[in-house]
Amino acid sequence: MGARHSSPGVAGLRNLGKTCYMNTGLQCLFHMPLLRSELKKWKASEDSGDRLDRKSSAAGADVHSNKKSKNSGGSSSDSKHRSESESKSKLEIDAAEERLLLLFCEMLDSVWRGSNRSFDTAEMKKVLDKLDPRFKGRYKMHDAFEFLLDVLSKHLHSQVKTYPKGTSDLKSKTFVIVRDLKEPYDIEKLRAVSRQAWQCILARYGQSFFTQRTWGQYLRRIQCETCSKEIVDFPHFRFVQLNLPTDRPEDEQLSLEALLEHNLKSQRPKKWFCAHCRDYRESRLLSVRIWRLPDVFFVRLNRVKQVPITELVRPKTIPKRGRSPGPHLKEEGGGVCFG
Repeated sequence: MGARHSSPGVAGLRNLGKTCYMNTGLQCLFHMPLLRSELKKWKASEDSGDRLDRKSSAAGADVHSNKKSKNSGGSSSDSKHRSESESKSKLEIDAAEERLLLLFCEMLDSVWRGSNRSFDTAEMKKVLDKLDPRFKGRYKMHDAFEFLLDVLSKHLHSQVKTYPKGTSDLKSKTFVIVRDLKEPYDIEKLRAVSRQAWQCILARYGQSFFTQRTWGQYLRRIQCETCSKEIVDFPHFRFVQLNLPTDRPEDEQLSLEALLEHNLKSQRPKKWFCAHCRDYRESRLLSVRIWRLPDVFFVRLNRVKQVPITELVRPKTIPKRGRSPGPHLKEEGGGVCFG
């Protein structure tokens, strides 16, 4: 930090031992304009009392379920104690997540006000230690990408998520298309079913910046080896993990599209639930494509040796909004975040 005065968006995070993985994850989120915009909306709803209404309704549901278990007559003292311990644990986690969100928002605002050249993350680290014991302590090396998705994004999402109205019955549903291989594709039907599948995902996991902006959908075609029907489904993903081929020449550059093609083709399902047979069957993967490309696309590159990131993927191959990203990325998308 050589500058005498700080600039908006330019601030360092002090390492607490070996916490560079945590600082990397925080800086990644700090520099997402879409996230800053969504958090402003969340603060507005916080001030209007919407969040308090959601919490009170959730608490009412918990009380109702506890009363129901008491009146059932079959619960023992052990199960009662276990239920109380679980409720206490949930409250502690919720309080820690809420504290994490407030600390994150405060630091985010300070970073973009340019009020400090560097920040101390000790208090945030204490909260994160409570939320995930895997990352407890200051002197262990951890994976920054895993921390970003499994800790930061997970717990921030838990605090700001909402559930679309009238979708509670979709939590246990799955929408797929069963068709004959020779049957022509109906693009409108694909779009309609993919939207239904996406509503099921939001009903299960909630709706927030992370689900809406960083999660995507595959279009997956699987053939049942018993009935020979083709099953088309739309599973979601939080990130795409790409394995770099080990036998490529050292001077060869790989495009993102080539890596996607190589890795998606390598997916092999064992048994799959056939919607036509109504049972798990041996299946054959026909193809996998990215159908819904998120605005912020997380890509994890698995490397077996140290290679400069600029030698791996040509920047011009990264898909941008308003431009066709190729046959393996069906929808238009936004930026790419490498890990």
